[in-house]
Amino acid sequence: MKKIILFTLFIFGCNSEKNDELNLPDLIKSPIVETKEVVNITYNSVEAGGIIESNGGGEIIAQGICWGTNTNPDITGLHTNEAIGTSNYVSNISNLDDLGTTYYVRAYATNSNGTSYGSEKTFITPETGFMTDIDGNIYPTIKIGAQTWMQKNLNVSHYKNGAPITNIIDQTDWVNNSNFNNNSPGAYCYYNNDEANGNIYGKLYNLKCVLDTRGLAPEGWHVAGQGEWAVLQDYLGADSGGKMKSIDLWSSPNIGATNSSGFTALPAGTRTSVGFSGLGFGTEWYNGNQYYPPHTGPLYGYNFTLYNNTSNSFGLASEARNGLSIRCIKN
Repeated sequence: MKKIILFTLFIFGCNSEKNDELNLPDLIKSPIVETKEVVNITYNSVEAGGIIESNGGGEIIAQGICWGTNTNPDITGLHTNEAIGTSNYVSNISNLDDLGTTYYVRAYATNSNGTSYGSEKTFITPETGFMTDIDGNIYPTIKIGAQTWMQKNLNVSHYKNGAPITNIIDQTDWVNNSNFNNNSPGAYCYYNNDEANGNIYGKLYNLKCVLDTRGLAPEGWHVAGQGEWAVLQDYLGADSGGKMKSIDLWSSPNIGATNSSGFTALPAGTRTSVGFSGLGFGTEWYNGNQYYPPHTGPLYGYNFTLYNNTSNSFGLASEARNGLSIRCIKN
């Protein structure tokens, strides 16, 4: 009996070598696939994807993403079919109809042995809407936690009562006009004084404009205050800046950017006492609070800041004469 067992083991031990000599295929296993993080979440679309870590020894014949409102989605339900030939693929999911709904996502890969799935990821479609300012500019809105925010920076050129806001182009005039020690009005500008930048990034406003009692924000909205930025920051938790930053338009490395919150922050840059800077690299928003530093010098205003080289978000301060972006929150 021992001889028979040894002989049997010897035969099975030689199978792989014999297969090579006779050109017989080795046993094909199931693929190994991992699901990418879900990014670029909008009210009706997201970007997902998969990474095939092993084809299991067989040719991949199908790959893509499965999704649905129930856990463990598979290829019997909604799924994409991505082109074969790359082990790192992206799937765009669109036509999501249910606002404020949790969806489940898994990558899949199929060979002749069957279909394997990656780990499950989840995302929530944001609750969205639209609002219009006094100039007729239309802004998409999004609910994040208990707050409703504009998804774009303010681009208005009139106060809420219809009075025009001064547009200042000259740099010296900008600095002088922003001085709180004189009676000059609040002002706005476009980055590099290029109106096309306003359509993308919104206008830049000085703190005088933000604090003007005629009201900068549209009816039913207000300039987000320091405490409201803090609530947003706490709600998003770790890597809050990355969850707020758009994937597009930021300069590399745009660390941590997923826009998973739907806030869609763009790198609008600033205007300071020496000119324009930071487009593509950062953005700062004034809020409705102000404070005087504990020394003689210019007035400062609180701001909320994101940078391309970190996934964190920051509450900082900026001189009142600086031109910063504005985000509004619903009353």
